[in-house]
Amino acid sequence: MSTEFKKYMNSYSHGWIIATIVVSSFAILFAVVAVVNRFPVTASLIFLVIGIPITLIPIFISYRFFERLANEEDVDLIENDFANAYPMRNDTIRFGERWIFCKNSARLIRYEEIKQVYQYIHKTNFLEDMRAVKIADINGKHRIICKLELRGASDEELKQIMMIIYQKNPRVKLGYR
Repeated sequence: MSTEFKKYMNSYSHGWIIATIVVSSFAILFAVVAVVNRFPVTASLIFLVIGIPITLIPIFISYRFFERLANEEDVDLIENDFANAYPMRNDTIRFGERWIFCKNSARLIRYEEIKQVYQYIHKTNFLEDMRAVKIADINGKHRIICKLELRGASDEELKQIMMIIYQKNPRVKLGYR
């Protein structure tokens, strides 16, 4: 597999790396403070036993994804599709001939598996704080495939995304209702 493909699909991104460093630093800090002040080392053990493994979950998810992909017979088709895919939304999503590639997701989406595509708007206290493109797959799972600009600033891109998916899968339902 190409390093570009692995880097793009790897779910252990910069945010997770920072979280791992912060949690590890707190564990070391609590351990040092506990040893110096002769306190129990309980807080640092909590960070070590619970915090650090939680921040490492994306590594295991990515590892399983690439292992399954390496054993699949379509791996060459997938890589070729990725290499020729059309990027959108600042390269956070790429549209190939058979698959959709979402950055840092460790998940491939086949066009045939998509049942519905719609715009998702999340509001807190009546103010819009997130807008995204969501899909519903044949298993009934709803997933965000990419985020959009707030207050309709990226409506044209939303239409393009929906039309790309509709062209690849004409049975897809467009819109929320």
